Parts: sequence; structure tokens; C-alpha cells
Amino acid sequence: MYTKDLTVSIVTTGAGTPKPYMSDLKAAGIKVMPVIPNVKIAKKMEEMGADAVIVEGMEAGGHIGGTTSMVLWPQIADAINIPLIAAGGIGDGRGVVEAFVAGAEGVQCGTIFSIAKESPVGDNWRKAVIDATDTGTAVVGSTIKGGATRGIANEEAGKLFELEKTGVSRDEFNSALNKGLYVGVREDDPDKSFFMAGEVAGLIKESKPAAEIVKDLMDDAQKVLNKNIEIM
Repeated sequence: MYTKDLTVSIVTTGAGTPKPYMSDLKAAGIKVMPVIPNVKIAKKMEEMGADAVIVEGMEAGGHIGGTTSMVLWPQIADAINIPLIAAGGIGDGRGVVEAFVAGAEGVQCGTIFSIAKESPVGDNWRKAVIDATDTGTAVVGSTIKGGATRGIANEEAGKLFELEKTGVSRDEFNSALNKGLYVGVREDDPDKSFFMAGEVAGLIKESKPAAEIVKDLMDDAQKVLNKNIEIM
């Protein structure tokens, strides 16, 4: 199996079950961490042998479930015995602390790293995230099974929403969605791109190196903890 030849420590999975790959990955000593949207699937992943689950609330960018992070994280923390990694709406130290208070043992941040200095996205994608307000994202595909997807509320998002209202099939909608994402990654066209981003985009004001993002998240989280200890 090819996994034995790679120095991969962790594999995250999404958009489907990792069951077909689980035994090979585990045999290769690789930790498997599926991204999941609800309690039922979290329990299934634990039974299947997942080492941890990445619990993503609907504030996240990309494909989403229907429950907010602050409601979802503690429910899943109570339901499983493997580590919970929180995702969806984390963009600063306050979000990190919220996640740990809710039962997480780690966090995953997507939007803030998507526009890091090292990220291959174009300048228009970065600008779209940095310029976003608290209402600057939109969810398209919510009426299509498994189709709900969050991104920047731009012209392309509007076109996808209108397409959805025509009653197109899941495959047709996903084809249009993927085309918008492809244009965003490859061409960076501000009008024809679907820029996936979470609601936390409203907190992000600049593009930084990845190492600086990590340091700021941890430093800010410590400041929040210290402040609350003083209050108590």
C-alpha cells in the first residue's frame, strides 16, 4: 500500500466516509481525523477507529452542516471518548478559548490560513476575505442534499443561488459550484469565482505568514485566559 512509503502522520477526511481507507491507514501507523457535522456521525467515526474528529460548525467556509459551532462542540464532546478538534468560526484567540471551554482538545482554522502569505490563492481571493464584513459570506446549495456551502457573498455566489432556485440536480449544482471554485483558485477572477470562506472572515484584517498566525492565536488565547483569571 502506498501509504507505507510516505512519512504522513495524520490524514483528515471529508465529503464521505473514510471506511474504505481506514484499515490501510491505521496499519501504516497514520492517525485518521475525519471532519464531521453532527453527533451521529461523530459516534460512527469513533466506532470505526478514528483517532480524533474535527467537529465543524456551520460558521465554517466550504461545505457545512446545519448546527452552529458553540452548540455542536459541547454536544459531541459529551458523546465521544476520542479527542475533539474544533473548527468553524475560529479566527483569533477568543475563538480558541471558546473551543477549549466547549470541550475541544485542539482547533482547526481554515479561512485565516487560506489567505496566509504562503497560500497559493490570488490577490483577489485575499482581498475578498480581508474586505468581508460580519455579513460578508453567503450559503448556497442549502436546499440540495449535501450541497450547503459557504463562501464570500459576491456575484458568483448570487448566480449559484439563482441556479439553485431553478431546481437543478445535485450533480448540476455541484458542477457549477466546482467551476466557480476552480476559477477562484486558477484565475482569481473577482466576478466569476466562488471564494470559499467562513463567517470569521469579518474578523480577518490582513494576510500574515502562517507561523505568525499560529503565534498570534496562541498569544491572544493566553491573554484572554489571563484576563478572565484576573476577573475571577
